[in-house]
Amino acid sequence: MIPWLAASAFAQDPPPPKTDIAPMEVVVWGELACDQARDALVAELESMGYRVARRDGDHVVLKPPSAWMGRVTVHPDGALDFGRPLIGFGTLPEETYAHDPRHGTDDPRVPTVEAGAGATFWLLPGERKRDAVQRAVLDRTREERDALLAVTVRTSIEAWVDQLPGKLDALWTTGAPLGSGPTLATEAERRDAVLDYWATRAPTPEGYYVMDTVDSWVRQVLWERMPPTEQELATWDARRTDGRTLPRP
Repeated sequence: MIPWLAASAFAQDPPPPKTDIAPMEVVVWGELACDQARDALVAELESMGYRVARRDGDHVVLKPPSAWMGRVTVHPDGALDFGRPLIGFGTLPEETYAHDPRHGTDDPRVPTVEAGAGATFWLLPGERKRDAVQRAVLDRTREERDALLAVTVRTSIEAWVDQLPGKLDALWTTGAPLGSGPTLATEAERRDAVLDYWATRAPTPEGYYVMDTVDSWVRQVLWERMPPTEQELATWDARRTDGRTLPRP
């Protein structure tokens, strides 16, 4: 926990309202944890016969055991994309080449010309067979994919929460919006932007985790500069449907 959040955690505040949302699951997070979770997913694919073709940043492309299965791309969040070869190529064996009498002669001094197809096409399996293979891959890697997604999401949330107090400070002092949009000129606009951000967080463990940081900033900074009225508090509380209320000054 970073020092600013640690200090806020010890504040003697009323407990938050009870909800049916479970606390955020404890997940090891960070770039190293993401790399390890991605490596575990790739290792599971390799155990199924896939082989790494290339790595492009956080994306990994693997060649399949058989070309008709198509390549697999591992995305940073653990999602898998399956390539689809449009047609297959092969080479006929040497014994399939035959003498073409149109270009031949009985004169032993004239070389004969052998005719045949050096390259040929082979039909790909139907969608049903290919889809079955892809479903099997998804089923077998479900645990690894879920783990990578959880680590990636948690790492993103932690990075955002780490930056959020500074972004709220910048919003208040310079009018820089949290997202896109014009600079906010007045203190009333800046206050409303903070409270709108608070009111629109999802009622999920991750949303509440972000709201906890906003609550601390509102209590320590915003209410010190612009103390709210009871009517204002009631108006903003009514924006949420989960019973969550703003911290009181």
